[in-house]
Amino acid sequence: MNIVAEKLDLEFAEILSGRRAAHTVLADVAGQIRAQNRIIRVSGNLKLTKSGQHPTHAFLLRDFELERSVYQWIDERVSYRRIMDRYRTFDPELASQTPPQHYAVRMLAGIGAISSGSNIFMFFPEVIGLDAKSDEDCFGFEFIDIWANIFRESVFRCWHSVFDFQSRIRLLQTLSCNLDRTIFLAAIFHEIGHRTGYFKVSPTTNPGLHISRFQLDILGELATDSQLVLNLREFPEIADFVFSQRIFWFGRRGFGTNPVSAWINQDNDSWISAMLWNRALADGVIERTGTRYAYHGDRVHFLFESVLKSVEELGMRLDHLASAELQQAEVELDRAIDAMLATTFRCSSSWTPWKSAPPKPRLLPS
Repeated sequence: MNIVAEKLDLEFAEILSGRRAAHTVLADVAGQIRAQNRIIRVSGNLKLTKSGQHPTHAFLLRDFELERSVYQWIDERVSYRRIMDRYRTFDPELASQTPPQHYAVRMLAGIGAISSGSNIFMFFPEVIGLDAKSDEDCFGFEFIDIWANIFRESVFRCWHSVFDFQSRIRLLQTLSCNLDRTIFLAAIFHEIGHRTGYFKVSPTTNPGLHISRFQLDILGELATDSQLVLNLREFPEIADFVFSQRIFWFGRRGFGTNPVSAWINQDNDSWISAMLWNRALADGVIERTGTRYAYHGDRVHFLFESVLKSVEELGMRLDHLASAELQQAEVELDRAIDAMLATTFRCSSSWTPWKSAPPKPRLLPS
């Protein structure tokens, strides 16, 4: 045990000093996956999506049972091939229909931002600052226990406080009793969604797009979330999962330091959440009923159909501009995106975390 401890101490010292190369980290983690290790050790300087680059040392427990259970669940209600046919119909140029190399894990122990509770996944090789040289370099981990904690400590409590009795019962019947399976099911097809459409980011981004990373993140997430809800209609858990975590986790982040507009102008997920809340009000997915709100889950698909249509129409316009004149297009693209998304956002003081109506979120610098 002392030898193991000394080795880990030496390894972490290398991380802190910056001597542990990113390629070494990638090869080490990939090797553990190939070996079907149940406990996966990750050591390196990692930059996760919701935090800066930090020295990280963590032990992850891979949940093989959950992974098998989710693929069995898919076969019970529909089939993986049928769902993929829907994605292929949406984008005939879909590069790969194979399941992503994405794994369900739980945090055993960790040092660094990985165990802060702010990040719910990590994706290699981006997390270590490398570009993929092959498909084998692309793999990810979904942090099931962190997701579950977010729902139990935040999302479910907010839902209980904001929505009426029938809306609370619905979430208990769908999502609450299938939470872990829904988390991983959503993770699988979320990654597949990023392979499709104008705003795809996997395995590479659309070379014809000349927009900011913030804009691409917003439009890509909107398209992926919408496809997730629409292509997995056999799973009402998915629609409730996507909507509830958008509204009551991503949407609430940052209000502790900025009670007016939080992170909606800095964080793409927060921006999306604010827009979805207002679109949901406008489309009747949620409505005020006295001191509470009612959630109409049977209407949520119409909301995401509308969002996906708007995003794809914008993508078509951007694609045309990009192929015509890149320099001019880059200026016009920003205007087109700002017009499409910002005008669909109607500020509302009725969203519980806001003390007053927030400013309109912008996709362009002030």
